[in-house]
Amino acid sequence: MAENHEEKDVRNNLYILRSLAKEIQDSMPWKVKITQIEHDEDHKVKKNSTENEGNIVVKKIHFIRHGEGTHNVAQREWRTNPDWDGKSEPYTLETDPDFKYMDATLTPVGEGQAKDLQKHTMKLTPDLLVVSPLRRATQTGILAFEPHIKEGKIKVIANELAHEMGGKHSCDKRLDKSELQSMFPMVSYADLEYEIDPLWGNGMVREAWSNVAERARDFALWLKDREEKHIAVASHSAFLLSIFNAVFIADDINTQNWFGTGEMRTVMCTFTEAACAASTSQLGQL
Repeated sequence: MAENHEEKDVRNNLYILRSLAKEIQDSMPWKVKITQIEHDEDHKVKKNSTENEGNIVVKKIHFIRHGEGTHNVAQREWRTNPDWDGKSEPYTLETDPDFKYMDATLTPVGEGQAKDLQKHTMKLTPDLLVVSPLRRATQTGILAFEPHIKEGKIKVIANELAHEMGGKHSCDKRLDKSELQSMFPMVSYADLEYEIDPLWGNGMVREAWSNVAERARDFALWLKDREEKHIAVASHSAFLLSIFNAVFIADDINTQNWFGTGEMRTVMCTFTEAACAASTSQLGQL
């Protein structure tokens, strides 16, 4: 659920993403339908869970938004100030020239939110944890699945596609790849192509929603191609809003709502090859 100071932004962003949905989904070779389930609901996914001669792939995925970060607190305080101009943010080059909020980390509250997820994750047995390379999402994933990681029961990899909307906000400028690898040795950064954040640019322009939606599309297809059938993903509000509203086809609109900090949402993802999905739709109209 969005906080009071975020509600107008969320409404506007949902409108943008839902207007992009048809274009994004039409560009996909696979359609992705989702159904939200309880985290520990017993939907067993076979190792080779494909049907119709490979035209359908089913996966169980736990999507997590990072816990409260230092930038979340800063924005809340900034926007509730009576002198706020209604536009500025506390983490741009103008307001954060020293990069105080660069690659923001979790607050103690955020760490607690991530650890609280263990009451759910302890009952789960995912094969893979995918994290955004930004620190707050990586921290959240590691804390949420800490017992699994310590026991070597889960692989952890960072994927740039799951990065928060990039550019302009210092909190969304990640540290260099080598620094992150040193901080989080349990995470594989082998899939990160660039040493520096490729989405930062000149720091003056915010990444467009259309680009985030395209990244979300590519990430969904990357998940489909992975051999693992039970996966956890730790990412960010804008990215999650994009994948749930511009990429996924949900059977319940409530599944597509804004993620709160530290929230985990579990879905069964059914990937259907576009040609097969189209023929099935046509048959239903006869």
